[in-house]
Amino acid sequence: MSEWLKIRAQLVERGIDAGFDVSRGEVLALLGPEGAGKSSVLAMIAGTVTPDRGEVTLADAVLFDSAASVDVAVTGRPIALMPQRPVLYTSLTVRENVEYGPRSRGSSATEAARVALEWLGAADMADLVRRRPRKLTAAQARVVALTRAFAEEPRVLLLDDPFGGLEPADVAPVRAALRRLLRRRADAARSTSTVIASAEFVDGLALADRAVVMENGMVVDAGTPTGVLAESRSLFAADLAGTNLLFGTAVEADPARRPALAMRTEAGAQIGGAVAADLGAGDPAVAVFAPRAVTVRRAQDGMPGIPVRVARLQAYGARIRVRGSHDDRRELIAELGPAAARELALEVGAEAVFVVDPDAVEIFPAG
Repeated sequence: MSEWLKIRAQLVERGIDAGFDVSRGEVLALLGPEGAGKSSVLAMIAGTVTPDRGEVTLADAVLFDSAASVDVAVTGRPIALMPQRPVLYTSLTVRENVEYGPRSRGSSATEAARVALEWLGAADMADLVRRRPRKLTAAQARVVALTRAFAEEPRVLLLDDPFGGLEPADVAPVRAALRRLLRRRADAARSTSTVIASAEFVDGLALADRAVVMENGMVVDAGTPTGVLAESRSLFAADLAGTNLLFGTAVEADPARRPALAMRTEAGAQIGGAVAADLGAGDPAVAVFAPRAVTVRRAQDGMPGIPVRVARLQAYGARIRVRGSHDDRRELIAELGPAAARELALEVGAEAVFVVDPDAVEIFPAG
């Protein structure tokens, strides 16, 4: 990929001094804790906030250059910014809301209707085109807002915390819809680059080609999402270093489940969970789950779960973290309360089984 979008900018009052590049057609996750400066960086790219110093370029066009006194207006930038908690027009139908994107870029009514229906179909929202926002669920309304942003077909699409404010149960279906929209854009060979700002590392794993991590207004890490999490060079990633990642292959599972898929690890164990809609049997996959989703059992013949050899036992506040080796990639982690730890009486080198709650597991294509 070639360099497409480039930002090197400072916002002194907010303590921001950030720089990174985005390649043409790339999906970049801009990750970091609340207050890291992610929203401000998106605003500087979109032009709604003016940097104190620096430059923003898109392909061969200079959008901002403090040294040359260049500052292209928001309306002159081929960039769309979906803010946190976007609002739909209540007087318009779903289709009319999505048509607003291409109409704002000068498309005719006929062309806007065609584009809107195309993107609503990609988001699996075609059955709701005549519905008005007050008749939508929160998840449906957020998908419509995302679809409207894609239908604008900008050269750069900025999504600021696209799942913010949603109930936990609504995040997975909205994330799946966003994956479908990103896939539709890629299948159509459109050159739009997307930057997704989020405080949730799983969004990087699920959606992005590459991740940039911000802390205290500065970029502190960059790389593939799995690589950034595994290396944990930033405090933000280090705080999430307990997130379990298991690599393997998607396999057919219980046909009564939807989707009827699970994942077989590289060491041969099987794990179930919520599977990304675009993951098919035989595809490389990664399962993500928290240490508290794991129950630890002493190894017994035939016990279902993930067999591990205990590598380390660590105090973690009032709890005990059990680190176990399952494959050659990285250790898995479980958390135990004091009573459970005493009852199991595990020692380093002992064999155990990690039983993972499938309702707490998400399985994505391995990127």
